[in-house]
Amino acid sequence: MSALKYIATPINCYNCRLICIYLQPMRRASNPKRIDWLFRQQLYQQRRQLRAAGIDKHRRRYSGGLIVRSIVHAPRVFRLIDEDNRRVLLHFLRMIEEQLLAKCRVKINFAETEELHPCGTLYFLAHIDRWRGLYGDKVSCNYPRDKVVEELFQHVGLLEQMQLSPRLTVSHERVKHWHFFKGSHATPQYWQQLMEGAIPDVDHPHRGMFGDCLNEAVTNVVQHAYEYPSGRRVRAPDSSWWMFSKPQDGKLFVVVCDLGIGIPAHLRDRPDLADYLAGRVWRDGKMIEAAVGSERSGTQLAHRGKGLPEMLDFCKNLSSGGLAIYSSKGSYRYSASDGVDRRGKFQRPIKGTLVMWDLPLEGQVVNHE
Repeated sequence: MSALKYIATPINCYNCRLICIYLQPMRRASNPKRIDWLFRQQLYQQRRQLRAAGIDKHRRRYSGGLIVRSIVHAPRVFRLIDEDNRRVLLHFLRMIEEQLLAKCRVKINFAETEELHPCGTLYFLAHIDRWRGLYGDKVSCNYPRDKVVEELFQHVGLLEQMQLSPRLTVSHERVKHWHFFKGSHATPQYWQQLMEGAIPDVDHPHRGMFGDCLNEAVTNVVQHAYEYPSGRRVRAPDSSWWMFSKPQDGKLFVVVCDLGIGIPAHLRDRPDLADYLAGRVWRDGKMIEAAVGSERSGTQLAHRGKGLPEMLDFCKNLSSGGLAIYSSKGSYRYSASDGVDRRGKFQRPIKGTLVMWDLPLEGQVVNHE
């Protein structure tokens, strides 16, 4: 009499709540193919369990279960006012934003960065503050390879913000005259140092208006930049603004930036302008021109405010230089040397608004320190 043979089958035991092995007696193995089929079924079950574990691991990666760090390479040139560099810079910022939304840590590699322009650099620093307000300390960086770039990042406090100790002495002529201001309130004490150093040297018959223009620019940001006229607000920690000033070659460059809704979106959302804008296809540059109050725009907007028109009136009395405003995909530029204003458009939009002054100085480079 031949001994009975058994086949081992894993089952869920409801008594001990474990996976137990059930030994099932079977007939004489007259069909070896059936044994092979049962063995293959066990292998398939193990593979399904491993596959499910891998999918769960992948899900935990993007839900905060695992700490994942992505390295994003910074562009060579930080500049917003030309199409090519604007495209590269916005793509770089969008990559960081996507990684942060996926709950990954991001490390910025500045190995290839060589040129820092006020417009692009200020826009980047504004995003750094916004990311740290929304995501905490998930953004870090390395030391730049270029020493001038490292000096500037050290000078404006970016390296300290990224918990990197300073290594250089800020002494380069292209760096030490840069001044960086930021805040969330329209308090003149933030830029009082700039006003005291620049107003006596601005080549303008009414120098005191320069302080009023700065105050109006920041007040507009705090009161209107981060909230639609209908009451909706953008996703931002607070109503922050950022400002750069740089005296160089007998001129004073001042840049004010915010990451709000932008001038075109603000005008399109205003209920009092709905009837006027109905049926009109206005590009962003045309909307900025209407907000500034240029005579060429042919608009009669009754509630333009006094901020942007006051800035334009101030620049019309300059001997050279001018005013430039960038918001969304549009731009508006006024040249004081020939008294001509121009509209422009870009393929890719920016967040908020960027206002740039180019003011002539009576003397040479002004030292604000």
